[in-house]
Amino acid sequence: MQWICPLICLMLFGEGVISKIALEQQEKAVSVLIGESTTFKCSITGGRMDDYYMSWYRKTQDNTLIFICQENEVCGSGFQENFQVTIDQDNNKFTLEIIKASMRDRGIYYCTAENTVLQLHF
Repeated sequence: MQWICPLICLMLFGEGVISKIALEQQEKAVSVLIGESTTFKCSITGGRMDDYYMSWYRKTQDNTLIFICQENEVCGSGFQENFQVTIDQDNNKFTLEIIKASMRDRGIYYCTAENTVLQLHF
């Protein structure tokens, strides 16, 4: 199950206990010159990042959501050369670096988490 928004709150239900997990992106707005690099940072509170499968997406001006990369550095088509992801599970940090920004990199960037431990069935 995957939720995508700038600040992501997941409500997990298990064993009668409600746990609040939040993904928070540190940068709210970033301006970068063409050819320069920039880094987006995401962190989890209320849980451990190693319980989640982390990914980055970009929403374009026409509202298309495009997969960029996953935590194991598997990247979507066209993103392998210019994007790099790193994960620091000890500190619950997940980053995306644009190595050399171009006009096509414009958009809204989203960090996502998919729970790898808890499976919800309806």
